[in-house]
Amino acid sequence: MKTDNIYIEIANKLNQPNSKILPKILKKLISPSDANLLLMLPAEPAELAKRTGLDENAVKQKLQEFLERGLVFPTSKGPQLARDYTQLHDATLSSVDKWIDNEILDLWKEFHEVEWIPNTAAGPGESFVNRIKVLPSLKSIEKSPKHLI
Repeated sequence: MKTDNIYIEIANKLNQPNSKILPKILKKLISPSDANLLLMLPAEPAELAKRTGLDENAVKQKLQEFLERGLVFPTSKGPQLARDYTQLHDATLSSVDKWIDNEILDLWKEFHEVEWIPNTAAGPGESFVNRIKVLPSLKSIEKSPKHLI
């Protein structure tokens, strides 16, 4: 697979199939070999070790690094790539400073201004449900005159 296609495939998984900037961010955040590993998720370390031929301990270390970098999240099926670009944005920018540099910050800013805001301003569209969910707090439900609990 051509290197740029790996990042486009990840952008697709993050609900940004037409993004021109997100693949650049991904290319800065993730090496091609790491991108291939991320595309195999969700999976447990033992399964990834079998599929890649890597040592299971090396896979565990790589997954821990991905977790620290805000690229993956623990799930019942094993580590999972961020569910969308919003989660990736928030998690990567909240990660340890050693993973983020000014170039990544500038790319996220460009993405925000050029793609994120215009797409959001265009209206909810088909991806609205995938990106935005409102979960009422238990306190607000309990205080509701017709609470459901």
